[in-house]
Amino acid sequence: QVVIVCDYSKLNNTSLAQFTAADRIDTVVVDRLPDDVQAYRHAGIQVISLDEEAHL
Repeated sequence: QVVIVCDYSKLNNTSLAQFTAADRIDTVVVDRLPDDVQAYRHAGIQVISLDEEAHL
């Protein structure tokens, strides 16, 4: 299982280095939900927002 933990501003940025292919990511844990969260979920990636978890 591949889990990415980052702040949401790191998502959808182009970088010179790639650490894994997007289709290998199972879960993304972010500080707040990105605007295009549905695109991640549609791709089968679970998105967990720490901001939402804090309000439960």
